[in-house]
Amino acid sequence: MLISLLIFVLGVAALFHWGEAAFLQLWPDLNEEGSWGGRFLRGLSKWLFYLLGLGGVATGTSILSLIVFAPFNDWLSQQVEQSLGVLPVRPFSMGDLLKDILRTVGLEGGKVAVYLGSLVATTLAGVFIPGVGQVLGSVVGLGITALFWSVDMLDWPAARRNWPLSRRVSFLAAYPGEVLGFGLVASVLMGIPVLGMLFMPGVVAGGTLLFCGLIEEDPDSWKTGEISPDA
Repeated sequence: MLISLLIFVLGVAALFHWGEAAFLQLWPDLNEEGSWGGRFLRGLSKWLFYLLGLGGVATGTSILSLIVFAPFNDWLSQQVEQSLGVLPVRPFSMGDLLKDILRTVGLEGGKVAVYLGSLVATTLAGVFIPGVGQVLGSVVGLGITALFWSVDMLDWPAARRNWPLSRRVSFLAAYPGEVLGFGLVASVLMGIPVLGMLFMPGVVAGGTLLFCGLIEEDPDSWKTGEISPDA
């Protein structure tokens, strides 16, 4: 939580330090001089600029926090499975700890990169397709965000089972209602700036419980193979 707060504060400080210069670079014609209407337009534009900037800082804080806390999230997911008796208790090893940190940070970074790329694509579609593009971009963006949170939280136990990408996609496609429903709830909770990180342990545990519950419903399809003892 303190790390997330620090990231957010640094982001806000950077926004207000360089925001004025960035605003003038983007809209050099909106200067202080001119009519009342021109000054009003400048003030409104600047207010919207900083509002969007704060939203970007909040989103960036959540994304960076996901990467920073990836080892903790993976560890918490392991504890949930161990409490259910699904995963055997593994003795502590410094080597395993370092390996887990590198694995989870790399895994989280890859998922975040795909998520951001998808959002950029939907945003560009909204910009270049007038009218309907903005509506479709917003709807698709919401769906992508919900899917990202589902994938992110359900992927920890899947990774421990060494599931290939095709198997993970098949699992998500088999339970679209559960996956998107969980993702929507998670995106609302995690979308609260800074404070959303307080919900992360509950969201991680919920995703692991959902995963374990779904594979228990159809063990013949999903419980083939052994859970990796080193994952």
